[in-house]
Amino acid sequence: MGRKLISVFLIAWILFMMPITAFAQDFDFDRAGSISVTLMEQVGKTPISGAELSLYYVATVSLNSKNNLSYTFTNGFKTCGCALDDPELSAKLDAFVKENSVYAEKLVTDSQGTVTFTNLPLGLYFVKQTGAVAGYAPCTPFLVTVPNQSADGYVYDVNASPKTDVARLT
Repeated sequence: MGRKLISVFLIAWILFMMPITAFAQDFDFDRAGSISVTLMEQVGKTPISGAELSLYYVATVSLNSKNNLSYTFTNGFKTCGCALDDPELSAKLDAFVKENSVYAEKLVTDSQGTVTFTNLPLGLYFVKQTGAVAGYAPCTPFLVTVPNQSADGYVYDVNASPKTDVARLT
């Protein structure tokens, strides 16, 4: 139940971000972004090192004729059969990458439980833990947009700390 609730929350957040009006002077299409992900044990807040995370570039972002952000699937995901506004998008993308050879950038968490994917084109990304750490359940896959919008404008270097099922197995 918790995973579905988190997936629905993330999809709702992404859908909320999609119709945001952006003006050319506010949105820098020439800028690259980054995504930092930190995995922590839920109970002791201990960093989880050695976990392999895969980053999939799902959709590009552009400005449409109404000056709104618009997303389009990348070549690797054009045949996924999903809609970008689907509340089950994360779960469907998870199934799609399991069944297809989709390119992913892979990094392993350091001693602080962190990986940082850098020099990323702007768009929508799917993050999935593809390498387990002995004694821990993997985190639930999730979606991230680069940039994110904040009250102060656009954030091109995004930090994600999934509050998911990363917990010591007993």
